[in-house]
Amino acid sequence: MSNRISGLGRIRLELAYLGVKASYLRWRSALKAGFDPNQLRVPAGNPDGGQWTGTDAGRGASESAHETIHRDETGEEAWHAVVTTRRSDGSIAKETILNRDGSAIRSEFPASPDEAGFDERHTVMAPDGTTVTFQNAGETQTIFGPDGQLLSANGWTPSGPEPVATVQPAFFPGAAVAVEEAAAATIELGLTLYTWYLSRRQRDQQPVVAFKARDYQPAGQSAGAELAYVGTLTREETEKACPRQVDAQHFTNEATTGISPSDYETPQKYGTAVHVRVRDIVNGPNRQETDYGELGSIRVDILENTKYNTVCVYDIKTGKSGLSAARFAEISRTVHLRFPNTLRIIVIEIRPGR
Repeated sequence: MSNRISGLGRIRLELAYLGVKASYLRWRSALKAGFDPNQLRVPAGNPDGGQWTGTDAGRGASESAHETIHRDETGEEAWHAVVTTRRSDGSIAKETILNRDGSAIRSEFPASPDEAGFDERHTVMAPDGTTVTFQNAGETQTIFGPDGQLLSANGWTPSGPEPVATVQPAFFPGAAVAVEEAAAATIELGLTLYTWYLSRRQRDQQPVVAFKARDYQPAGQSAGAELAYVGTLTREETEKACPRQVDAQHFTNEATTGISPSDYETPQKYGTAVHVRVRDIVNGPNRQETDYGELGSIRVDILENTKYNTVCVYDIKTGKSGLSAARFAEISRTVHLRFPNTLRIIVIEIRPGR
């Protein structure tokens, strides 16, 4: 894909910038005005009985059925409430995810993607109000920073994310400084969106988060990488970029054969046992570290260095925790130390039994 963009493409990106900024300003105002997930349940006789509704009691049942709130009663999910608004045909128009850490995600799904200029758009808000927007159009994802500034536009290819445009809106002052300051927030909020995708993962889908490698710097959580793509792809798409994903899944499944969480005192000890077994399968039981030009890593589960200078990190999980910024910093440091010529890093979660 080309790194250059036409005049028409520039206009479209600038219009997208204006639309994203207006959208998130409206959303922030709505959240500040107050949202109470402890509203009344839909009456038991209603087809949506037992769900939660964001509509008030004075509205008709047919209208209230279009907006529902689901709550996680287990306390195990990263989110605690999801507000879904559906059109009359049943398709989702928008969704708001309220997370337990105080962050939130506002997702929009236009009825006519061609008219809207995008297929879906996700604005992620940190507890302090900082926002980053991820807008998908076909294979391309455009990321907008806290003030709506264009940060990047990447398309998913067989080698992973590749830039399709590197322009900043000409009317945006101080863009270079703002983009650099937004890097850490973008990674943090991108991982929030990635965690949400993982919670909704289906068997034929694979959530991924990918980063463009930069010159490694020891200090700072975002050193050595910038967020390039976060989304859900098909297994076929991810396996083209990370061809040994099937092997990583096989090793993980093999490692859990014959053991279960009930065999261990805590979930943490079970997770440690699984990781040790995977290490022994990949590296051999008598090896303490792998040759990092091969498949395998102790500190970062399983690494694969592909022919495209893409390093695929297979992040093995047995519990509910997602990928934190601190964990990614560890991944980034290890990848840069072992593969100095890395161009991009793709993180794929692997769970037993998938």
